[in-house]
Amino acid sequence: INAAFPLLTINILARYAPLISVALGSIICGGVVASNAPIMAYSAEAASLLLPMMCAILVFHGISFLLGYLVPRFFFRCDEKISRTISFQTAMPNAILAVVLAQSLSAGQPSSSQMLLTALPGAVSATCSICMAGMISSFW
Repeated sequence: INAAFPLLTINILARYAPLISVALGSIICGGVVASNAPIMAYSAEAASLLLPMMCAILVFHGISFLLGYLVPRFFFRCDEKISRTISFQTAMPNAILAVVLAQSLSAGQPSSSQMLLTALPGAVSATCSICMAGMISSFW
């Protein structure tokens, strides 16, 4: 697309692509969380998993941001801007892909609470990584 339509990519796609990707990711993750809300509200077993899952996700993304910045910056002597970019690319894995994959695998299965909960960690992970990236980018 860049070679065939350079003005289109510079003027339109480059400007609005981040907004569109965050909006679509938010819609996908919001749908997963909304579909799991009744299960979380009425199932003590499912609700008891929420705090450990959130702690694991926050620690994972925190370490990913930190190592994604420190390793290129101090071991490979990369520029500050490159280290920050690598940090974001390291810490924001394909959590939305995990959500879609989990939903597609459970599509043919009976609608049990365990099958619905399979996509929840990916949705919460994607939401946390987007929020943490926003906070870190405003700090940087």
